[in-house]
Amino acid sequence: MSSNFSDLFQTFHTSTHSGKPRLKPSLKPKSQKPKLKSDTKPKSKKSKTGTLEKTGYAFVKIGRSKSESKKFDAVFQNRSTKKLKVVSFGNSKESDYLTTKDKTYRDWYNTQNKINEKNLMDAKTLNRYICWNKSNLKDSVDHYQRLFKSADRGK
Repeated sequence: MSSNFSDLFQTFHTSTHSGKPRLKPSLKPKSQKPKLKSDTKPKSKKSKTGTLEKTGYAFVKIGRSKSESKKFDAVFQNRSTKKLKVVSFGNSKESDYLTTKDKTYRDWYNTQNKINEKNLMDAKTLNRYICWNKSNLKDSVDHYQRLFKSADRGK
C-alpha cells in the first residue's frame, strides 16, 4: 500500500509483439477533453415498422397461435415484397381480460404494463389491444383494425 497514484502510471510492462514498453490498458489516463453535445453526431431517426407513420404493412388477420406458449398470432403483409410477418403474443399460461372479464384486473394490468402506443406491430402492444381491451375477441380485433388503418393513413 506504499505506492500512490503517480507510481501506478509509471508502471510499464513489455509487450510481447514489439518489445516496447507501454502503459497497461487499465492504467491509461482518460481523455481530459469533455464531450460537448455539439461534438457528438446526431443519431439518424429511423422509423421502426409499425410506427404511426406509414408502415408499409397491411394488417391481414389475427388467429390462434401455432406456438404452445402463445395465445394469438397477428399476420401482417409487406406491401412492396408481399412477404408475411407473423407476430406471436399473449402468454397461453396466463389469464387475461378476454377470459376473466374483470375490469379491475384489466385496469391493474394496464397500469403495470406500459406500452409504446406508436408501435402497433409490437407483441406487447398487440397483447394490450387484443387481450386486455374489450371483453370479446371480435370487438378487440375490430378496434385494433380501426387503429391500424387510421395509423397507416397517417392520422
